[in-house]
Amino acid sequence: MNQLKKILLKLHGENKSKLRWLYVDKQIYIASVRSSEQPIEDERIFRYHELSFRFTGTGMRHPERMNLLVYIPQETVDAGDTFPHLPQETASHLPPEMTSSFPRGTTSSFPRGMTSVIPREDYLLRILSPEIARLSLELENDHKDSREKASFECQTVNECILRRSGLVYNPEKNSYVLRILFQMPLINGTGINAKSGLKALRDILEIIELTLKNLDREMLKTHIQTYRRQTEIQDWLLSHDKVAFIADGSILPRQGEQMVPMEDAVPFASPSDLQETLILSDGFRLTGMALPKGVTVITGGGYSGKSTLLNALEIGIYHHIPGDGREYVISLTDSTKIYAEDGRPVHCMDLSCFFREQSPELSFRRFSTAHASGSVSQAANTLEAVYAGCRLLLIDEDTSATNFMIRDPLIRRLVTKEPIIPFTDRVRSLYSQAGISTVLVIGGSGEYLPHADLCLLMEDYTPRNVTALVRELTKAAPSKTQEDVLPLPEHRLFKCPESAQPFHISQCVSVDNAHYIQIDDYTSDVTRLTSLVSLGQFHTLAWLLERFLSAPAGSVSECRQLASRLTSLIFEPEIIDRVQEESCLFTLWLEEIRPADLLAALFRMRGIEIITADNKP
Repeated sequence: MNQLKKILLKLHGENKSKLRWLYVDKQIYIASVRSSEQPIEDERIFRYHELSFRFTGTGMRHPERMNLLVYIPQETVDAGDTFPHLPQETASHLPPEMTSSFPRGTTSSFPRGMTSVIPREDYLLRILSPEIARLSLELENDHKDSREKASFECQTVNECILRRSGLVYNPEKNSYVLRILFQMPLINGTGINAKSGLKALRDILEIIELTLKNLDREMLKTHIQTYRRQTEIQDWLLSHDKVAFIADGSILPRQGEQMVPMEDAVPFASPSDLQETLILSDGFRLTGMALPKGVTVITGGGYSGKSTLLNALEIGIYHHIPGDGREYVISLTDSTKIYAEDGRPVHCMDLSCFFREQSPELSFRRFSTAHASGSVSQAANTLEAVYAGCRLLLIDEDTSATNFMIRDPLIRRLVTKEPIIPFTDRVRSLYSQAGISTVLVIGGSGEYLPHADLCLLMEDYTPRNVTALVRELTKAAPSKTQEDVLPLPEHRLFKCPESAQPFHISQCVSVDNAHYIQIDDYTSDVTRLTSLVSLGQFHTLAWLLERFLSAPAGSVSECRQLASRLTSLIFEPEIIDRVQEESCLFTLWLEEIRPADLLAALFRMRGIEIITADNKP
């Protein structure tokens, strides 16, 4: 800190452009290095007690807007190996719970069995972010221009345990890296206010030290233990041909828009004939309901809890914090909810699985439209999810197109010229031919009951297994008849636009419960991607979509492969630095998303070109 103090005090009152000396401003510096063939400078590392920190830039226009990276040592290490500019001494602030189970030198791509690093990253950010936010509020001064006071922020968290760019374990540094967006205070909008900036930096580092010193080890242990158990249950689902598990005692309803457990809610209780008891590797016992693969129908009267259960299954793809009420509501990670989305674009999609050819003028084998109807959009959403690798479809009749979902016998006899093949005619074949399970919430029609492997009746938020009763009422076993092989999508190719100019993320906005991503002239409405639970995930989508558009002009890539590669790279340290340095217009905090989410956003983007394998140039 003394080293930084000497540097900054010399810059006091100087033009803010001189702040670039604190970090390697790659937008300017790398170009000059390439031209002179000089080596890039080492990182400028500073130290405060047992913490180390450095700065990076956020773009050319505002040198006072910097990223403050604080390194929290993972364990007591030789500082000479980690930070070459520091004395040969350091110590860890973290308790043993934070420093076991993942050895030094592991790569930044952690294997699935390594279930310690993510909950630890999450817990550290969860306790540090509110303290940083509180400190920033304390330093606010309404009598000063916003540029004349220090301001800073961390990434915020929600009820889900996810990887976030705001705090990531860096194996090369053997440390957790906390990222803080820091704005150096200025004098008259241009001069560096070094004294005020130093005080703010010292306050930040002190609050980090104090928070780590008072870290609750029992809470941390519970956090890690809960995450490990959730991961183990996800593995159990795969090995036992199940698609979801809902533990008894779970609180599914949410309190308004706050996403916290509803007070006085009815705890979930599984039907006795569907109960499963899991004994996890740590001896923890859980009893609950496990949904099998196949077709499950959830029915019941209004306000009985049908949609609440389906929503919990949708968010069950994520790990949840202790106390959320849905810690042990676990779904296959490749589950997705299917909606009707009137007005969305559809790009060169083979819809013949759900539409019959009616005339040569209207072909559904390479169907494109700028404004899809409800039935077309739901068919496209279903097939795009299948292409993305989703194995569990969640469908609620309230948000579906009726003519896509059902057609009763009378209408079939009356309307003979109908191109739509209803989902009732495909739901069994999707499972028998492609292994894709479906959970449907149906309250107004019995069309799906004969097709179901399992029927649940919800009454007062409590499920009852009525499969035997349905068999008796319908006088039939579930339909197992196979149809012709379904024309499911195997290849979708993205053709990158011909453009000599780089693309820029223009907007990532949320208005009246609607979400849009705009990149120059390309816009994607991602409102119905309800598996995304935070603004950080929308920021991640925006940046990854920009990567799609920035591929070599005119190049053609398999969408699925490119999405998988891009989502696997976002937490590499150099990628996070690059994202932060390019975020000139607004702060981009990244959060973990699935390739399926990226593909869903891509296919909703207006202006792009998707082609099939048979018309590849």
